[in-house]
Amino acid sequence: PRFPVLHRCETAAGMCMRQILLIGNNAVRLRVREKLLRDSGFSVAVATTAESALALLRTEPFASTITVIIADHELPRAQAPEFVRRARQLTPVVPIIATGASSAAAHQYGELDATFCPEPCPPQELIYLVRRLTAEAA
Repeated sequence: PRFPVLHRCETAAGMCMRQILLIGNNAVRLRVREKLLRDSGFSVAVATTAESALALLRTEPFASTITVIIADHELPRAQAPEFVRRARQLTPVVPIIATGASSAAAHQYGELDATFCPEPCPPQELIYLVRRLTAEAA
């Protein structure tokens, strides 16, 4: 597999709960994506800045429960490629999805081993990407 399994998150029902770290600065889009992901069976943590997301990734046991990171390309005081570089230092094998309005930004993520989903990123495509990446990690 492309990403090794680093942990297993058990729920009371004995099922694996996949934890998503969702980062963005658009409150409405964050709420919509959070609901979409929760309704699709994922546990979701939300950060509104790159700094707060990186702080979460430095915190155990939280950091070891993350199975996918989703970040907007445009973040306050940071671009997602820089966030991805810094996140890779903390979590080198966790899949990362970056979303953004500019398809031209896609090339910046290939060298960072991250997936780019151009906006508007349809809900079914986002869920497909998350499920595919979590399956590759299993």
